[in-house]
Amino acid sequence: MQRVVLVLPVEPLSVDDSFRVDRWPLHITVVPPFTARVSLAEIVRLVHSVAHDEKPFTVTVGDEALFGRDHDVPVNLIVHEERLFGLQHKLTDALVEAGPGVPRHPFSPHITMKDHARAYAGDSHLIDRLAVVDMAPRSDPKGRRVLAIAPFGSRPA
Repeated sequence: MQRVVLVLPVEPLSVDDSFRVDRWPLHITVVPPFTARVSLAEIVRLVHSVAHDEKPFTVTVGDEALFGRDHDVPVNLIVHEERLFGLQHKLTDALVEAGPGVPRHPFSPHITMKDHARAYAGDSHLIDRLAVVDMAPRSDPKGRRVLAIAPFGSRPA
C-alpha cells in the first residue's frame, strides 16, 4: 500500500519531480496524507475526474498557525474560499467512496513554511491543478515524488 497526499501546487511541479522533505516546493495541502487501499491508478483516475470539472480559482493566504502532533510545524492557513473547500469535499468524497482510507475529519488547507520558502498573509495564488505526491518515509534518500498532475478542465492523457 502506498502513502500519498493531494496538494495544490503554488510553485511549479511536474510528474516525477522529487525533493527532500525539507525542500518541498510551496503547495496547499488539500487532502492530508493517507495510505491508499486501492491502486495508485484508481487514485490518479479519481483525481483527474475531479480536476476535469474544475476551473482555476484564486486563494488568499491567511493567518499563521502551528500544525503537527507537537504543534511545531509553522503554516499559513488559507482564507475561506468556497471553491477550495468544495474541491476538498469532492476529493474526499470520491476517495472515501473508493475506499482508500482517507480521513473524514475536518482538515484545514494550508501552506507549510519552509526554510527556503514561505507564503505571507495577504498573498494570492492562482490554483489550476492538483498533484498526487508519494509520501515515502522521511528516511528515503529520494524524499517525496510527484506521481501525477491533474490540470483543471483537462482529461487524463
